[in-house]
This record gives sequence, C-alpha cells and structure tokens, in this order.
Amino acid sequence: MEGQYITANNKKIHYTWVNHQYQEEGKPVIIFLHDALGSIGQWKDFPQALSDKLQLPALVYDRYGHGKSERLAEKRTPYYLHDEALKFLPDILQKLEINNPLILLGHSDGGAIALLYASHFPDKVIGVISEAGHVFVEEEMRIGIRKSTGLYDSKLKDLFWKFHGDNTKSIFFAWVDIWLSEEFADWNIEDCLASITAPVLAIQGEGDEFGHLRQPKPIVAGVSGPARELWVKDCGHIPHHQQRELVLREMSEFIEALSY
Repeated sequence: MEGQYITANNKKIHYTWVNHQYQEEGKPVIIFLHDALGSIGQWKDFPQALSDKLQLPALVYDRYGHGKSERLAEKRTPYYLHDEALKFLPDILQKLEINNPLILLGHSDGGAIALLYASHFPDKVIGVISEAGHVFVEEEMRIGIRKSTGLYDSKLKDLFWKFHGDNTKSIFFAWVDIWLSEEFADWNIEDCLASITAPVLAIQGEGDEFGHLRQPKPIVAGVSGPARELWVKDCGHIPHHQQRELVLREMSEFIEALSY
C-alpha cells in the first residue's frame, strides 16, 4: 500500500487509503487503528481483504512515533491514548475531509482509541470493533510487557525494525515505560463507555499472551448500544492474523449488519 503524509496535531503522519474511490460515493469509512507497537505494514493485507469484501473505503495510518510517521519526541503521559483519540484522529479526519460515517476497527491500544473516540463523537460513529482492546490496566498485561522487554535485543529489535526503522527503539521503550509506570497503573476508561451508542463487537483471543481476558465483558456491559463478545479459540493477541478467516468473516458480518 503506497502511503502519503499529512500534518495532524502538528506532527507528520503517514497514511494510506484502501479503495479510496468508495469514499467519494459517501459510503462509511473503516478506520484501522493499530496496536501499541503496530504500523500500516503490520496489518499486512488484512485492510485490503476486508475493504474488498465489503466494498467500503478504508483508511490506515501510522500513529505518531510509529512506522513512517514522525519520530516520538517527548515522554508519553497517561493521557497518550486520549490524545490519539481526541486530538490526532479528529485532526486527521478533518485534514482528509472525511465526513462519511465511521466504522472504527482498533487492535489493542487501537481498541482503546476507538472506544474513546466513539464515546466523545457518538454521532460520527456507526460501529466499533475492539480487537484485543483494553479499558483498564491488568497486572497480566504488565507481566507480558516485562517479558517482551527481555526479548528486545535478542529478537524484537530486528523484527520491528523493518516496520519502524529509526522509530523502533523510541516507540518500543515508550510503550514499556508508560505501561510499567506507577502513574499509568490506575488508567481506566470504563466511565467513557456509556456514551457509546453505536454497535460494538469485542473480539478476544482465548490465549492472549498479554492477559486481556477480563476486558471484553466490561466493554460489552458498559456501552449503551448493542454489543457482543467474540472469543476466538487457538488464538493469542493478534486474532486478525492468527485466526484470519474466522475474524474476517465475523467482522464482515458485523459491518454488513450496521445501518448505513
């Protein structure tokens, strides 16, 4: 997917369209929101497959500090996910003149961003998919992050370099530092959920190595619109790759049932 650049919230952001032609027809736009160490490239061809199947346009972008976007220049605060949802995403939508109804598809951190945006702009969102998303901090998450830290030099640095290049070290340790900090230990966005009126699908791998196993229930119980959980067997933290066909089918059926 060939990318372009835009300035959003005073940062250079790398983005790409999939089936952009459908946006001009006024169809809903699927916004892909990647995980804490994610990027456009790490979605692989999943956005293309979902967009083709539904004949809907999709926007995929590297968040600030990730992929080919501008390098992270400051220490993250406990509000960094709020900043992504309430500063970066609205500005990106405005700069790209996206006024279509939105379907937010967020993985992990991206799930939290999707829920935060939908809670503050409920009139703009017609559906939310939270895949391995989180609304509070679990100790199991922190244990998983500590394990990842020990693998950085031996394995993860090279793995992520091909997606993040010079951003690799800064984005990896920004994730580690904020999630293991005491100031982030009480992070919780459950109080935002009641403002979400759009249908929600909360997808969770049963073997998620980051321990988000208590997350889907409060999401489904907390939102005001229709919502359901989808538990995926033989699956860890990345259902859209680890159980691709099942997840592609379930996401497609969820989106096809939306009113637009």
